[in-house]
Amino acid sequence: MPRLPASPVVRQRGMTLIEILVVMVIIALMAAIMTVAVTALGRDTEVQDEAERLTNVLSVSLEQAELEGRDYGLRLEPGSYEVMVFDGRRGWVPVAGDRWLESHSLPPGLLIELEIEGRRVLLKKPESPEARLPQVLTFASGDVTPYRVTLSRSATDVSTTLVGAADGSIELAQSDAGA
Repeated sequence: MPRLPASPVVRQRGMTLIEILVVMVIIALMAAIMTVAVTALGRDTEVQDEAERLTNVLSVSLEQAELEGRDYGLRLEPGSYEVMVFDGRRGWVPVAGDRWLESHSLPPGLLIELEIEGRRVLLKKPESPEARLPQVLTFASGDVTPYRVTLSRSATDVSTTLVGAADGSIELAQSDAGA
């Protein structure tokens, strides 16, 4: 029987593990650079995100006040805010056990301002726990203290203002000087 010629051995060469790791590192570096570039050059959405969160907190506190027949209040301090509830025995106490209504710290660099009846309210940490009183009240009847809260970042000239009416409605107004 005639012998068939031997087929040449074709050596298939794939990528080595080191080559794959090098490609993955390059892709990760490019992704990191793009993320930093978009964050640095893109719009500052943190102000808008915090304004939306505060709007939700105020809406939830108004709903709770109406459902429970209790008065709620919003206490603003430099860099944070919290919802308080009026207890007949203890007075105004912070809400505990509800992630929306518990104390919330603002991201670094965000400023918060409050106006009630056209007057700016000086936000400061109280000297004693008894002096911690809410500035914006949401009553069991559905009424709310009219207010104007401005969240801003001075480094980017971005701000969002929440204007709350006595009926509980909230209007958002954005200002973006950088856009």
